[in-house]
Amino acid sequence: MALTGELLRAVAAGRETGVARVFVPGPTLAFGRLDAREPGFAEAEAAARSHGFTPQIRHAGGRAAAYDHGSLVIELIEPSDSIADGIEARFVALAERVRRVLADVGVATEIGELPGEFCPGRYSLHAAGRKLSGVAQRSIVGASLTTAVIAVEGGGRLRGVLVDVQRALGVAWNPETAGSADEFVPGLTADAVAAAAVADNRFRTTHRR
Repeated sequence: MALTGELLRAVAAGRETGVARVFVPGPTLAFGRLDAREPGFAEAEAAARSHGFTPQIRHAGGRAAAYDHGSLVIELIEPSDSIADGIEARFVALAERVRRVLADVGVATEIGELPGEFCPGRYSLHAAGRKLSGVAQRSIVGASLTTAVIAVEGGGRLRGVLVDVQRALGVAWNPETAGSADEFVPGLTADAVAAAAVADNRFRTTHRR
């Protein structure tokens, strides 16, 4: 997250022309700023740590989301003339790219909010009632960050930590909506999805870290 912030500021200042990142993260419970205002936030942080997930306040996005070594993060950091302009187009573009990458590894998804999902959003990607990815965005003067997290492996781990975290936050949701892509393609790995993303010509400049 620190590197993402540095890159966003570098693009805004013109030191970078634009950056794409594809990486497998460590176990993280990414809280939204609204979560941090909830009375149960300290309890939710403790619940995340008890599952081995590090609590962080996310750069972009709404409510709590969990990801770990079985997940994949895709970030696009681009110059932007205005904080308000281009938001919808960036959401649509990255959601479609993620949909295409998942299709390339054999997982057909639909784009749209799934009733009862965690961190609800119009650009969630889901299959058979399971949310596999979400797209979020943040803009500052001069640059925008559009990011997607794909749950590739370990849907059970992610459901487990989210159940306890959401309970502490007092957020109502349906745990059955949290899934992972390997539930549809057994044996699928985060590295395989990363390779598919890098192979996509729209991610040619991507590096992993």
